[in-house]
Amino acid sequence: MRWLTSHPRAFAAQSLLPWRCERTLAFRPSRTSWRAQKAAKPSLTYGAGTPSARVISTTLAQRTGTELVHVPYKAAPLAMADVLSGQIDMTFIDVGTGMPQFKAGKLKALVVASDKRSPLIPDVPTFAEAGLGAFALDAWFVVVAPARTPPDVINKIGRHVSEIVAEPEAAARLRAISIEPEPMAPDQIRAFIKAEKEKWAMLVKAAGIDPE
Repeated sequence: MRWLTSHPRAFAAQSLLPWRCERTLAFRPSRTSWRAQKAAKPSLTYGAGTPSARVISTTLAQRTGTELVHVPYKAAPLAMADVLSGQIDMTFIDVGTGMPQFKAGKLKALVVASDKRSPLIPDVPTFAEAGLGAFALDAWFVVVAPARTPPDVINKIGRHVSEIVAEPEAAARLRAISIEPEPMAPDQIRAFIKAEKEKWAMLVKAAGIDPE
């Protein structure tokens, strides 16, 4: 294992819907009261194209006291398409995936599930900034090799990957789709993955979701 990249994910809704993310009132129209909104629409629907999106959405519902109805999808782009068409209220997507729709003004990012704001959508708060508690669940990718690969081969691959990612053009292309290179040694990556497994196990249990 060598090298890791991560990119943030965000909750997104139709840009025409006047919602904003808050400490306890989750998604509230800016010109009407939350009570009036709940009377008209007691629950909100969200599409999840991955198991992780469902866990994160359930966690958001618990932290805000909002009733979110889960609508399963086979893939995240299908959920995003139904948000755009008004079939569901919101979805949870990678910032890079949503950027074309954010730029076009068709989707609005409400909150970022990361420990820092995304440079691509700098006006969108993190969970912590929205008063929802620390919640950093970036998507991540790592370069791996078979378990018995010799260390010298691992190091050689790592050097080549580092050289490629360090090139200005490559780095710019990655950051354009909200992917941030984070160089890590094999031992660091193993520790990171172990911590991620433990974190997700706790989140799944807290969300009350049974493995399917």
